[in-house]
Amino acid sequence: AGVAVLLKQQHPTWSPDEIKMALRNSATDIGATRTEQGHGRVDALATAQSLQPPIAYIDIQNRNQTPLTFIGTATASSFKEYRLFWGDGLNTNTFTQFHISLQPVVNGILFSNFDASVMKDGYGVIKLEVTNTAGMTSIDYIPLVVDYIGFTEPLNNDVLRAGDLLNIKGYIFF
Repeated sequence: AGVAVLLKQQHPTWSPDEIKMALRNSATDIGATRTEQGHGRVDALATAQSLQPPIAYIDIQNRNQTPLTFIGTATASSFKEYRLFWGDGLNTNTFTQFHISLQPVVNGILFSNFDASVMKDGYGVIKLEVTNTAGMTSIDYIPLVVDYIGFTEPLNNDVLRAGDLLNIKGYIFF
């Protein structure tokens, strides 16, 4: 928090999102997985020396509906582009690009109609990279669960008596 306050004092016109991105972008990788370390350890000197970063924020609209729509913010004071990637597993470093745009987005739709069937069943990650004309890149990730087979009935708390007929309902996506 102290580094954020110093950065705000140094750059009073920066938004909270720009300060957040500067902290993320200048963090030092400590060699752990993304789910263990996040973006890394704060590097106060590198953060103080950073230029105005692009803003990258991604979320999923209506998580239980397919195809998926990704919403968020991809912008910069000198915006160049944003790219979207998918990867299998929560801590993957292997991503496949599926979208690029030369138009900034602020609190809007980044991409709609994503077909998650390209991903393996289980956990996955969508990555957003936003780049400005100076070559600076900000990154955000959103985890998701790809579930091709599941049960909707019986529920975990359903009470059944011996001899009751058991209705099993579920879904399979191909």
